[in-house]
Amino acid sequence: MATSTSATPVTFLAGTRWASGGFGRLICVRLAPGEDLKGALEAITVAEGIEHALILGGAASLRRCVVRNVGVAPKQWPITDAQRVWTSIEGPLELVSIMGNISRWPDGRPYTHAHVIVSKGSPAGECFGGHLVDGAEILTTGELALAEVTGVRLRRDRDPDTLGEELFPDPLRANG
Repeated sequence: MATSTSATPVTFLAGTRWASGGFGRLICVRLAPGEDLKGALEAITVAEGIEHALILGGAASLRRCVVRNVGVAPKQWPITDAQRVWTSIEGPLELVSIMGNISRWPDGRPYTHAHVIVSKGSPAGECFGGHLVDGAEILTTGELALAEVTGVRLRRDRDPDTLGEELFPDPLRANG
């Protein structure tokens, strides 16, 4: 178990981890019709030379969206596709919430871990939410804000406890 360094000791469960850092650049994005939301966010971080980012939020109209949720709690780790549910929602849709992060696989590829809520106009205000996967296509516009993370490496790697690909926020030192 990890223990905090605050005046009042707090005990955390094994697997809880964090690192302190700051924000670099703010990236304001407008995505054009037809763009894939997840793929475009990853491509923008690559084009801007941003290694790690937080998705602060956004608003968009979508032609369609695909979300993933855990449908059944596993009896043992890891969670597999057999316990997951994918929902494909045809639009038009409104993206009413998005938040998450863009980390890196050990080989340097970006990985977007974002959760979204989308709503349909009919029936009025019906909402769907979950983990964003490929296939969310912009209808007219996507307007989002990303914040570059500094001082922390957001690494996506195999967790020894859950056996899933989890976030490892590692402090960056002066030597990188």
